[in-house]
Amino acid sequence: MATSRLDGAYVPPEVSEADLEYYDRAGMGGRSGWGDSPAVLVVDLTRQFSDDRWPLGRSDTGDACVDATTRLLATTRPIDIPTVFIRGRIQRDRLSISSGRSNRDANPFDPGEGNELRPEIAPLDGEVVIRKPRRSAFFGTMLDSLLRERGVDTVIVTGMVTSGCVRATVVDAFQRDFHVVVPEECVADRAPAPHRLSLFDIDMKYGDVAPLTSVVDSVQDRFKSPSN
Repeated sequence: MATSRLDGAYVPPEVSEADLEYYDRAGMGGRSGWGDSPAVLVVDLTRQFSDDRWPLGRSDTGDACVDATTRLLATTRPIDIPTVFIRGRIQRDRLSISSGRSNRDANPFDPGEGNELRPEIAPLDGEVVIRKPRRSAFFGTMLDSLLRERGVDTVIVTGMVTSGCVRATVVDAFQRDFHVVVPEECVADRAPAPHRLSLFDIDMKYGDVAPLTSVVDSVQDRFKSPSN
């Protein structure tokens, strides 16, 4: 399709040229860009989402996501871009609307070993870990206040799963007027199609999806300390 707006957009094979014309006509797919002060959000990059040993996990996509996020943090940490880790917690008094069962009974979420962050990305001293009760990292947490207190205007969102907690976090960040950047290799899902289509939806409406190398280059160009 001959269009400048969608040049460079994340478009998976499931989306046809005819479909893209509707997105282009609606003015979607433009770049939202970077602000002046970024932070990295690592969403649910825990054992149970990234490891086949748990029913919620998938090892091949999870391991790749951990490796890519490790590479991202190797760029952002030395130049003091803050990292915030988010993982889940069970809200025992919440009932499932569809089944009437408690969340613990309806969901194979493991609040113990499975909810531990992967050791490859273990938080450093001073890095915050937030526990969330729902899909979005912003819902029912101190995340918004924490970011604003630190002057953050851009969030680089990583973690699992793309179609669930990552997407929910991205939407809530967008609704709070943060610039949103998603390095495509730094998020993962338990199936390729929901992963790709969620990234497409994010790129069209809520933020910028870009290859990790591009994100790393942008971080180094924009935010590297002059003393370095």
